[in-house]
Amino acid sequence: KSTILERDFLVPMRTWSNSFAEKGTSPKSRAMLVKVDAFEKEMQKLMKATKSQNQADASASWELGRTVLNEYIDIANKGLSRELRKLDNLPEDVSSFQAIVKRPETTF
Repeated sequence: KSTILERDFLVPMRTWSNSFAEKGTSPKSRAMLVKVDAFEKEMQKLMKATKSQNQADASASWELGRTVLNEYIDIANKGLSRELRKLDNLPEDVSSFQAIVKRPETTF
């Protein structure tokens, strides 16, 4: 059984990373996959810290995880075609995060 972390983050991140290479892997996809692994490691630490109610470790893991996720986004956005909207980074202040409005319905 897959976890929410795997289903909602890791699998989509790995799939998107692999989409940047036409044959085999590309430097961009390899760099993104390194960030996925680092993000997974930090989220595992975060889950462990929250179970033990260690707020300092949980905060540190969240901050490192956020940083790694932003690095992943930066790599993905680099060289993206003009037709695609670039992803926004996660802000330091979570209260300033703006959720994306609902996806538009398909036109066909």
